[in-house]
Amino acid sequence: MLKPSDAAVVIVGAGLVGASLALALARRLPFLSIRLIDSQAPALAPQEGDFDPRVVALNPASQRFLAAHEAWPHSRVCPYRAMQVWDGEGSGSIEFSARELGLPQLGWILENNQVLSLLHGLIQQTPQIHWQHSVVTELHRQDAGWHIHTDSGETLHSNLVLACDGARSAVRQFAQIPVRQWPYGHTAIVCRVQSELPHQHTAYQRFSHQGPLAFLPLLSAGERDSSIVWSLDEACAQQMLKLDDDTFKTALEAALEGRLGRIQHCDARQALPLFQCHATRYYLPGLALVGDAAHAIHPLAGQGVNLGLADVNALVTQLERAHTRGLPIHHSSALNRYERARMPHNLAAMAAMESFKHLFGNPNPYVGLLRNVGLNLAGQWPGLKQQFMRLASGG
Repeated sequence: MLKPSDAAVVIVGAGLVGASLALALARRLPFLSIRLIDSQAPALAPQEGDFDPRVVALNPASQRFLAAHEAWPHSRVCPYRAMQVWDGEGSGSIEFSARELGLPQLGWILENNQVLSLLHGLIQQTPQIHWQHSVVTELHRQDAGWHIHTDSGETLHSNLVLACDGARSAVRQFAQIPVRQWPYGHTAIVCRVQSELPHQHTAYQRFSHQGPLAFLPLLSAGERDSSIVWSLDEACAQQMLKLDDDTFKTALEAALEGRLGRIQHCDARQALPLFQCHATRYYLPGLALVGDAAHAIHPLAGQGVNLGLADVNALVTQLERAHTRGLPIHHSSALNRYERARMPHNLAAMAAMESFKHLFGNPNPYVGLLRNVGLNLAGQWPGLKQQFMRLASGG
């Protein structure tokens, strides 16, 4: 029997969160040997004219974290400086502006592959990180560490396994960490569209009983390209997916109430089923859940990746702290501190999104009156409004 290969840290999942974690660990704890396992090969930089319909909205805290590790793209990054949110079933509305916080922008919209290819390129230039293109098939605790079996036939041993493999995390399932999970009954339709009027670096979000519609500004000549995320109940989403392009564009114009004029073009539509889940704990001895593996959230406010990057920053900070105190980085005190730092924040964000969903999805006219009054009052109360903006910006 072959002796298992050793790695100081094994990270499973090389998406935005896993790749950021690998790079941050290598930069801040350069003595570590890191094995990064993913079922996909490293992402290639997108070519001119290519567009990834999956976009991410990153707040200033995420931007600072990525920039600190030289992982902030220098092209195809669209800042948004304002946000308009309104109730499509009533008169309630609220507007946010970067000027109110004294900032140049509220955040940025980036294509997923744009960030991912940059992270993967940096990882390939980092000798401490070994990329393993395979799938984890088994995981079990042994010899005060973890044995990780892969479909390539290799067995790895590590004292610290970090699961960044998404909302349906295989590592979480192998480790038998329970989750509280429930479907939303919604499907998100995503695609790029071109509007008649410029977006003026403004994000738009309209709520209705069917579900929220977000228009996220993209960098383009004339400022007329946006990425949409339209969350609809499953039956309605299937109907929208079956429409021809012209009929779909007309429906989209009506849903946005014509704020950007006519929708002149739309790319191919993609459908993403939505559900929410939260792990009952974020760690076991020598193992931690990070990002969507620990908590998957409705894309209502675009906070999923921001929460994941905040997890990464908190975890790396605690591993650094353990090292400076002379403790092994897999020490349970470090993982416990990570959980205590992140679980309350993530639960609060998930509870807020769940409340928004129920509040705006409720057709009761009295509930409608309450939410419209609440939106209008929040917009007229500068202190409360600025607090919302600071929370969304990661401040």
